[in-house]
Amino acid sequence: MPEVARTAFLRTEQTNGGAVPILAGPVDLIRDSGYVGRTTVLYVAPGERFELGWGPDPEVRLNRFDDRTVEEPGLLGAWTTIDHRIKIWLSHLGAEPRKLKVRERVPVSEVEKVKVEFDGAHTSPGTVTPDQNGFVTWELGLKPRSRQQLELRYVLKRHKDVTGV
Repeated sequence: MPEVARTAFLRTEQTNGGAVPILAGPVDLIRDSGYVGRTTVLYVAPGERFELGWGPDPEVRLNRFDDRTVEEPGLLGAWTTIDHRIKIWLSHLGAEPRKLKVRERVPVSEVEKVKVEFDGAHTSPGTVTPDQNGFVTWELGLKPRSRQQLELRYVLKRHKDVTGV
């Protein structure tokens, strides 16, 4: 699945219920209407869970905006502060309820001179937090013909010695 895309993707999770493995290679995707595309899978052992991507969902619309405010250091300062406000608007145009998983990434710093602070007070809903890899995941249920807005905020601080961030 693309990490940053302006569309929702259909994805299924299933378990290899057979007694033999599924070998790595191409998979033809077939739905009610017939052939819809092709994807690939890696080696899947018996009993192992795996995912298939089915392409964009035509009933879900998504708009994503990343509003950044940069605060440069003063004359004696050494730290630049970048406030990230990511807003995501979801619209469900279909007639059936839809379950969605929206995933955003908060940078994870491995450098002492780059600090990332997650702002849970301004992230909606306020119960989500980044995992160890920096992914924030919302699990939503959208009613037919409904809209929902999500917001993610974090602050990135970098020392003046650091470039490329």
